[in-house]
Amino acid sequence: MFIAYIDESGHPSDTNILTIACVVGKERKWIQLTEKWKRVLRRYRVSMFHMTEYENRAGEFEGWQQDKRIAFIADLAAILKNTMTYAVAASLSVEDWKETIGELIQKKARKDRFRYIAPYLMLFQECLQSTAESVKLSDDEAILCIADENNIAGNFVSRFCDSLIEGRPWANKFASVEFANKREIIPLQAADMVAYEAFKYAQRWDEHKNGLPRRKLMQNLAATGCITVGRYTRQDLEGFRNQMIEMEKFILQLEGE
Repeated sequence: MFIAYIDESGHPSDTNILTIACVVGKERKWIQLTEKWKRVLRRYRVSMFHMTEYENRAGEFEGWQQDKRIAFIADLAAILKNTMTYAVAASLSVEDWKETIGELIQKKARKDRFRYIAPYLMLFQECLQSTAESVKLSDDEAILCIADENNIAGNFVSRFCDSLIEGRPWANKFASVEFANKREIIPLQAADMVAYEAFKYAQRWDEHKNGLPRRKLMQNLAATGCITVGRYTRQDLEGFRNQMIEMEKFILQLEGE
């Protein structure tokens, strides 16, 4: 069995970019990653890896010297590179979303939290579809999706995924979608690393397209050529506006339950 671990970076209320990432690998590989990742955490006396805290030198990473920081993240990146078969990250500008598709949803949604849920659903859908189209499975294999349970979309994402997968040509590629705690499920910490790096890349999307080098960690992770990173442009979102009418109906149906 393949397992896809899904995490996000950014929050629609306090950042202009929202990113969701999905890392996929064989179940036995994730078991190996878990043991190796734990050993690195123990060696550096860290209880849990969280990319935002690491990047901002906060929490358990406060006061670390640069050499220690580089060695630590390089050790984790090497483990992840040797584990993942495929990874995908999708991003969008929250402002562009609000001014295009968001306006469509906000007109009828009676609760403010729904303006946060819809962009998550769109990016979640993109990650699932890309995974289904890119990961080659044998006839007896399927993909189990495990997402961070702290995702603000919560059960709405799970229920949306059930609706999304059902009836699709690639529906039989997925076993189920489950939620778990990042502290307990180590591969979710690996997904957090990819999500954060894709988030930083998407923040300067146009500059990267014009030649700005990627961050060293992203270059390292992408060296195997198995990571797909994308960002919806404003033009993309305007083009999807009509398609999102169906998503709006789904959200409003959930709101009425």
